[in-house]
Amino acid sequence: GTTQVSINASPAIVSMHVENIAMVLVVKRSSAQASATVTILDANGKAIPGATVSGKWSGIVSGTASASTDSSGSVKFTSASTKKSGTFTFTVTGITLAGYSYDSATNKETSDSITR
Repeated sequence: GTTQVSINASPAIVSMHVENIAMVLVVKRSSAQASATVTILDANGKAIPGATVSGKWSGIVSGTASASTDSSGSVKFTSASTKKSGTFTFTVTGITLAGYSYDSATNKETSDSITR
């Protein structure tokens, strides 16, 4: 007789983290807005394209945002515009991608700020 054996091999889950948050301030006449470029890498230091990054703005602006990383593992978020002076803060609240787990403990940065 024939014995059929099926093996279910689940692929290893790779961890990913925030490598960098680069903040830039853009001032137009009396108003200003900030941008935050978030870079996501895996545990081996490889860029992660297609990861959905969620974050929130705080300080002198507020709001939430979600977008996907490009081929270099980066995604740029732009805050609302404001006439106020003070600090723009962007905080990463989550990263999702099938086959990967977000390990916030290995983040180089989770939040970054820039002051006007």
